[in-house]
Amino acid sequence: MNVFNPGGRKPITAAGVLATYRPQVVGLQEVCDVDVSTIRDELSERTGIEYHAVTARFMPWWDIRHNTRCGLTGGYSGIALLSASPITASGSHTYDEGGSEPRGYVWGNTLVDGVEVRVFNTHLAQGPQASERRSEVGELVAEAALHDRAIVLGDFNAEPHFGELAGMWTAFNEADPGCRPVYSATCTVTADASPRRKKFDYVWINEAFQPGPGVTTVDTWSDHDFVFSDVDNIL
Repeated sequence: MNVFNPGGRKPITAAGVLATYRPQVVGLQEVCDVDVSTIRDELSERTGIEYHAVTARFMPWWDIRHNTRCGLTGGYSGIALLSASPITASGSHTYDEGGSEPRGYVWGNTLVDGVEVRVFNTHLAQGPQASERRSEVGELVAEAALHDRAIVLGDFNAEPHFGELAGMWTAFNEADPGCRPVYSATCTVTADASPRRKKFDYVWINEAFQPGPGVTTVDTWSDHDFVFSDVDNIL
């Protein structure tokens, strides 16, 4: 779920959408770190499930141009991972090539379908910064591919057939069976992007998992849909 700051989903609104689906894990992008606890607590209250959270900040405190998108006292805009099971280990990584602003990924070890999984959440460089995205994918796959059970969530700012995502396709499949490394009209679009809506938001799974019947997208008055998928452990 790209929370879209500034001007997008409010924390309570985001939690309300998530509560409908009671997800095991959630990747949030463009979320103010001061809002993560609000989303977690509201989601826990609405579902009766105690959610856990880890947050990653990639922008230095002195980067006024970017940090003020959360308000002068709103903290840092970054990404977060929520889990309905305890997160037993976690960390983050800042990409060497962030593009026009710092980018990276956060990871956490938690349970999905009853087995321990390393879940990654990322937000890649936007717009025409394809070379930066290619570099970021290389760093992400270098770590994510090391794990027997891994899921990668995020806003990749690129369509499945774009060359910069080739590295992802070497180690992962997308949970939407209509999305492939060549253009397919059956791939579910997820984001408003000129001149048309595009597939930017992903649930990547490695060979330890198989997807459910597809992905569900929910329009919640942001520039990205909330993207949801079931996955089953088969390893």
